[in-house]
Amino acid sequence: MSLRIHDILEFSGANGPGSRFVIFFQGCTLGCPNCINPRTHDVNGGRVELIKDVVDRIRERACSIEGITISGGEPFLQPIALKSICTEAKEMGLGTIVSTGFTIAELSSNVSNVEDLFHSIDALVAGRFHQEDALPTGLVGSHNKQIVLFSNRYSLDDIFSTARLEIDINDSMLKASGTGVYDLFDWNTFI
Repeated sequence: MSLRIHDILEFSGANGPGSRFVIFFQGCTLGCPNCINPRTHDVNGGRVELIKDVVDRIRERACSIEGITISGGEPFLQPIALKSICTEAKEMGLGTIVSTGFTIAELSSNVSNVEDLFHSIDALVAGRFHQEDALPTGLVGSHNKQIVLFSNRYSLDDIFSTARLEIDINDSMLKASGTGVYDLFDWNTFI
């Protein structure tokens, strides 16, 4: 079984507490104005990888990371892959955080067996990003977002105290991650 991804960061400090393995799913149909990741929207973009291969990469890093974070694009457009990866990560003893543009109500009414999927997630950041309500700290992005803690692994303070920005320069490639990327320059010029 496969999934469509935009990118993977094998070590990140701006996508949840501790060092994290981050998967950016490809494809989003929500069209939020001023989205932080507009290049993840094309449902046919990114690349296709086997779920098993992604899980193997997580397993290789499991001793040096606290958990995984899955963002997008929109992870809940690929619910089977989302559940598989989160379940495997939890079995490795890793924490799981998922960021979605959907609200809890939308997920509950539109995603089959979503309650079962929630059992594989420790913390969910839900709701569309509103730039006019942007937060100056943490993983959340904007005031309107809802944070749901499905386990006691993380606290609200863990989510809100996450670094806002990290920049990785590797092999002549610049990658910026976190909710503070708009502080660098006008990202809309790159859309």
